[in-house]
Order: sequence, then C-alpha cells, then structure tokens
Amino acid sequence: MYRTEMDAAKHLIGESRNDLTVVIAKVKKAEDECNKQKERYSQVMNLRTTDRKAMEDLERRMA
Repeated sequence: MYRTEMDAAKHLIGESRNDLTVVIAKVKKAEDECNKQKERYSQVMNLRTTDRKAMEDLERRMA
C-alpha cells in the first residue's frame, strides 16, 4: 500500500511540475503580448496628438 501511494504521489508531483511549466510559458506569452499592446497604445496616442495638431493648423488656415 505504501509503495502505491508513493508512486501516485510522485506521479502527481510530476504532473504538477509539467502544469507549472505550461503556466509559466503562458504567463510569459501574456506578458509579451501586454508589452506589445502597451507599445502600440503609446504609438497610437502619439499619432493622435500629431493628427490633432495638424487638424488645428488646417482649421487656422481655413479661418
């Protein structure tokens, strides 16, 4: 009985380690995607500011 329980525990530990590896990989991928999206957001906000200034300049010229 003891041997069977030890084998089951070792198997469970092995599965847990594999699950941990998968979770760590998913976290890394999510962090990378988050960083890419933050960078993209920053770029879009800068472009928005540039476009707004260009529109204001055009409005002044038209007035």
